[in-house]
Amino acid sequence: DQDRIIADLLAGDAEDEAEGGAEHEAAPGRSRWPEGLGATVRSSRAFRSELRAFLSECTELGVTPAELARSKRAAWRAVGSFAEDYRAVLDRARAAHRDAADLLAEAAAILRTAEAETLGPLGRLRAVLIDDAQELTAGGVALVAALRARGIAVLAFGDPDISSGAFRGAGPELFASLSAMLGDVQVLDEPD
Repeated sequence: DQDRIIADLLAGDAEDEAEGGAEHEAAPGRSRWPEGLGATVRSSRAFRSELRAFLSECTELGVTPAELARSKRAAWRAVGSFAEDYRAVLDRARAAHRDAADLLAEAAAILRTAEAETLGPLGRLRAVLIDDAQELTAGGVALVAALRARGIAVLAFGDPDISSGAFRGAGPELFASLSAMLGDVQVLDEPD
């Protein structure tokens, strides 16, 4: 769903450019995108994947479109403008389209603020087991912190040497921060 929404918005930008200019607040009468990110580049699956990852990373780090729009980097300003349109589309279709970074942020916020009796079955949760914890992004680590803050036991299993989620923002430093948060670390040695 995210890829389709992003593709549709990028196609709209390309149509606006072909018709003589996009009318965006950031750049009235011309494209929001810098010259090096022309319509051909933006129509590629690779660009959409990178853009989606960048937007997710911004969500997890709490970077707003307005902050991006103030950047000295033209590409980041363009993404800031694009992110405003993307968020508007998501807000209109909130029930059907959810982005993983948004879901993690919402879940962590709910766990931090909701009363136990409003959480339903989640309010009775006592323990969470996480496999492949090396794949957690900043949003996942924040969710674990919110679980711990509610007094929920968390056991995480993972190997920082085999993480494959760097494209989503996972990394050894996040696994190290998760390990530090959870405390009691057990290292399984290789069999002799």
